[in-house]
Amino acid sequence: MFVYYAYEQARDVAAGRRYFRGPDVFYVDGVQGGDRKAWVAWEEGGRLPDLIVELLSPSTARIDRTVKKDLYAQAFRTPEYFLYDPATLALEGFRLARGGYRPLAANARGRLWSEQLGLELGLWQGVKLAVETPWLRLYDAAIRCV
Repeated sequence: MFVYYAYEQARDVAAGRRYFRGPDVFYVDGVQGGDRKAWVAWEEGGRLPDLIVELLSPSTARIDRTVKKDLYAQAFRTPEYFLYDPATLALEGFRLARGGYRPLAANARGRLWSEQLGLELGLWQGVKLAVETPWLRLYDAAIRCV
């Protein structure tokens, strides 16, 4: 889903002057669900994502680590940003502080705490959708996958 954060940006996308990539996964606290074709900040009371997760691939990793990371920190001011590389199983997390992202340290279980969700992000090895692999999952305080 695209995220439109400013009128100028939406106009540029519509005119073909800018190619805008949306986050792979994002979360906005306290909004009603619904069938949206895009997230339009000015139609959502100015709300932008509170948390973003990007799934890295060889073709997107550089953009996710630079251009998108800067956009989410400076324009969106998204409090938490996570990167997951399914090829290497590397999970990284960042929290916004003083206008930039600071890396999060993993806990003893190798998971990252999300203040926005009140949950940990981490890997779980198991079968889902008939595929056995490590999956990126959320864990509650009782250390259960949710």
